[in-house]
Amino acid sequence: MSNKTLYAAVEGYKTVKDVYDFDIAGGDILYLGLEGFVYMALVFILEALEDSGKISSFGSGEGSI
Repeated sequence: MSNKTLYAAVEGYKTVKDVYDFDIAGGDILYLGLEGFVYMALVFILEALEDSGKISSFGSGEGSI
């Protein structure tokens, strides 16, 4: 983000792009947002499986844990 004037000079842009433009930091911010939702959904799924007892019996040979 601090090198946005350098990016403008190298790419040949006449104006400096905004910090949140997709080429500067927008893609990274979008990826972080999507990744947050995916991992939060994964946590909820694992917690639901743990509450139902499927995960605790998965690694154990015993029938009731």
